Amino acid sequence: ASDACGRSISGTQIIVSSAGPVGLQLVNASAMIECGRSTDPAVTGVAMFNVSSCSTNGTLSSVMFSDQFTPSCGLAGTLTRVWQATGLCTGVSSLQQTISIVDTQGPTFDSVPPDVMVQCGDDLSPQARGMPTASDRCGQVSNITFNDTQTPLGALPSGCLVEQAARNISRMWTATDACGLTTHYTQVITVIDSVPPMFMSVPPPSYSECSNGMLSSSSPSMPSSSWATAMDNCGGLAIVTSYNQTSGSVCDADGMM
Repeated sequence: ASDACGRSISGTQIIVSSAGPVGLQLVNASAMIECGRSTDPAVTGVAMFNVSSCSTNGTLSSVMFSDQFTPSCGLAGTLTRVWQATGLCTGVSSLQQTISIVDTQGPTFDSVPPDVMVQCGDDLSPQARGMPTASDRCGQVSNITFNDTQTPLGALPSGCLVEQAARNISRMWTATDACGLTTHYTQVITVIDSVPPMFMSVPPPSYSECSNGMLSSSSPSMPSSSWATAMDNCGGLAIVTSYNQTSGSVCDADGMM
């Protein structure tokens, strides 16, 4: 404004519009990704905006998002992402994006025990024959268990248990993750029996009188109360099934048959 003498004054009026950014849209309103993958917007989708006319040079003063995660199992669950755009004219627009994080893959065995061959009677425990380790991209491995299936090597003798014979043991290891998914690995343990039984006790010698160079007719052919006992590393107590007796009726000069 100017007066009659030519002096002037000027001022600036600020007009604030209530209109904010408009046309807020999501490339993916809902997205699904595998557990362990990045949740970066470059992967899950970004929000697209049409800028309001009151924003300087057609730009926004800020674009941001905030996340809230609701777990289901392990690191799987639902990620709720709220996008927000703010214009220089104080207007704010927001949209919600839902990102489902799923677990469809079981654990991975990082190390496994090798197949082995052992002797009957050797320690077959996992501590002695090896234990696997496993990991999971969607959290912790909840447990690792095993189950043994035994198959005899050849025909199983009558009355003999498979645990008392040479055999193959298929040890199936199972790793389970927090979402209940499993992965299996089978270790083969071959049990051989190459050590014969060992006598633990034998009956004492049996003596009989010789009369005129002839064996007394009262001499027993086999001790009536004594049998040999034996142990076997593959089956515990061994069964003595036969014996050999040197027979004769004539005594030698030393009185022996």
